[in-house]
Amino acid sequence: MSMLRATLPPLEPGRFLPPELALFLLARRLYRSVVFVVVGPVLFLFGRGAASPVRAP
Repeated sequence: MSMLRATLPPLEPGRFLPPELALFLLARRLYRSVVFVVVGPVLFLFGRGAASPVRAP
């Protein structure tokens, strides 16, 4: 990350981020939220399914 920051031009105060960096941060935030939304219920269902009395032999 420090290497990436070193290659970017210095930002003047009050100026927006470069479009590539803003897009990267937005994509990373969306990716993390999507992973959380997808993995959370799956882990919840598998956790309940393992302890469920229906699957008992």
